[in-house]
Amino acid sequence: MSKDIQITRLKPSELVSAIEDAIRSDVIPVVLGSPGSGKSDIIRQVTGGSTLLKYFQSLYKGPKPLKKVRLVDERVSTMDLTDWRGVPDIDRERQRTVWYAPDFLPMESDGPTVVFFDEITQCPANTQAPLLQILLDRAMGTVWKAPAHTRFIAAGNLMDDGAYANKLGSALRDRLVALYLEPDVDDWCRWAYANGIEPSVIAFIRFRPELFYKFDKNVWASPTARGWEMVSRIVQNATSRGRSRDALIEGKVGHGVMMEFTAFEPMFNTLPNIDAVLLNPDVATLPPADKPELAYAMANALSRKATVSNLDRVITYLNRMREEYAVFAVKMAVRRDEKLQTVPAFSKWAVMHAESM
Repeated sequence: MSKDIQITRLKPSELVSAIEDAIRSDVIPVVLGSPGSGKSDIIRQVTGGSTLLKYFQSLYKGPKPLKKVRLVDERVSTMDLTDWRGVPDIDRERQRTVWYAPDFLPMESDGPTVVFFDEITQCPANTQAPLLQILLDRAMGTVWKAPAHTRFIAAGNLMDDGAYANKLGSALRDRLVALYLEPDVDDWCRWAYANGIEPSVIAFIRFRPELFYKFDKNVWASPTARGWEMVSRIVQNATSRGRSRDALIEGKVGHGVMMEFTAFEPMFNTLPNIDAVLLNPDVATLPPADKPELAYAMANALSRKATVSNLDRVITYLNRMREEYAVFAVKMAVRRDEKLQTVPAFSKWAVMHAESM
């Protein structure tokens, strides 16, 4: 599964749609991508969302409407052959050995369930055999048969990424539909806005998008989507400052990237008060023309602050900035809150900037 092979790579928002369609089609997708690209998080997002509820409700004949779909997250890289078969017991009346299925395999009473086989490419060859029957026949010998409202999904790393990936046997690959994930800055920023990621981290990624994802298997720490989320937690929670805190950041994204980010932070923190800017958007100070990092930081801050009631003032200020910053801010704002598109100020601005949008 080399990165050099010509294959379709999906950004996270496209991958969400592909996984949902795979589940509706009752085929088994395996999401493949480099470490830290967000494979597992995207799968949890799909199964925890509301989009598939109607589909699973059609499969489920339970007495109450579904509120959510149950997710079983099983790391198959940690499993031995005996973990799949369950445990034996004696049927003394029949004088036979019987087996009890392992707990992670869903029963009818569990309701609609997605079984997520994570780290499937780290599953040793001698423990791949049980997956062959589960993924094709939806059963494990005579021990277990999957309920009609159970679906399967898998994820794994690429072999070229030095993540101890094993080659899946051709019979197992034939049971799976391969989907390849490509990290995407816009999708990550949209997720970051909704999940409380530190504003300075988002602004830095916007300013230096080429540093968003540069996974390097040959070094201990390099920037990834997962890594920047960790950096956000460090920035928000660390009580130490200077070398101690910066060492934590370096330990996740590498020395060079840490140096750039920590140099960006003081500039981000010198931004004028956004509320004060919006009180006088016609005359409020603009970021210096030779400081694009501050312009991106200001655009980022305005996009987070925009509401239905103040969007006209946000746009008044943005119209005084270069178009690339204004377009970035408005795009991020409407992605965060779709209701902003109903404001007359947005409609007028969108017509004026139709080509850039």
